[in-house]
Amino acid sequence: MKEVRIGVILCILLSGFFVTFYGGTIPYRFFQCSLLVPVLCLIYTAYVYARFKIYQEVEHNTLVKEEIADYTIQVGNEDYIMYEHIKLNFYEDNSRVLDVEPFRESYLLPGEKKEYKTSVLCRYRGNYAIGVKSVQVTDFMHLFSITYPIKEPYNVTVLPKTISLDKCFFLEEDCDDKQGNG
Repeated sequence: MKEVRIGVILCILLSGFFVTFYGGTIPYRFFQCSLLVPVLCLIYTAYVYARFKIYQEVEHNTLVKEEIADYTIQVGNEDYIMYEHIKLNFYEDNSRVLDVEPFRESYLLPGEKKEYKTSVLCRYRGNYAIGVKSVQVTDFMHLFSITYPIKEPYNVTVLPKTISLDKCFFLEEDCDDKQGNG
């Protein structure tokens, strides 16, 4: 990303020197095109930011700690241009989405919808957001990148895990002679 930015800046500077020393139609067109590239990249990034759709769903709104639940993510492109370099960032402090690497970074062709079925594991009890935390959109030349948070995070209630105490020594019904059964 850094190398591409340096290359675009050098292209603008070199075309500016070319216009300054030589002038004419071709140097001016080259200079205008080199100035137009960053503007188009910024417009593209803002457009994808505004039009990108994401849906997420968990099988239940109430989960149990340390139990795996089904989790579905749908990303969609309802436009006529391709969405490139879309990266999904997940909440990872209280929960973990399993097998997330195949769809963490993707692209979408025009009219394409992708659905990913995976699992989520909540590590702590409480009420918190899980799933996608933010989406990072990068333009086709890697000049600009916008990271925006999900407007409606998926909130769940996580209950503590219950452990059955069937064979514990202190739950025996037989009393000892020292307890005075009477």
